[in-house]
Amino acid sequence: MVNRLVEGWPPDGWYPATYYREDLGTRDELADVADAELVPALAEVDRRFREATVDDGGQALAAATGRPVPGDRWWWRRIPRPLPWEGPRRVSQSLRPTPPY
Repeated sequence: MVNRLVEGWPPDGWYPATYYREDLGTRDELADVADAELVPALAEVDRRFREATVDDGGQALAAATGRPVPGDRWWWRRIPRPLPWEGPRRVSQSLRPTPPY
């Protein structure tokens, strides 16, 4: 997720809040299993995540998903600006529904 965030959410600049929430859940899992070998790599990903996000107390994600965020882990309180779930979403011409005639 951090690479997508830093690169502007390719390919279309949009990322659903539910996916963002799932990614943060994966970060929870990593925190639960991190051993001495994983800690340095996780610290680097966390550093990049902190640099690319701001702390809003979890309000934007909670509002977008209709569910409160866990309060015990700092990454749940951080969001990118602009919010990727409010950004542009271009649908490929081939994926657009054809109007009935």
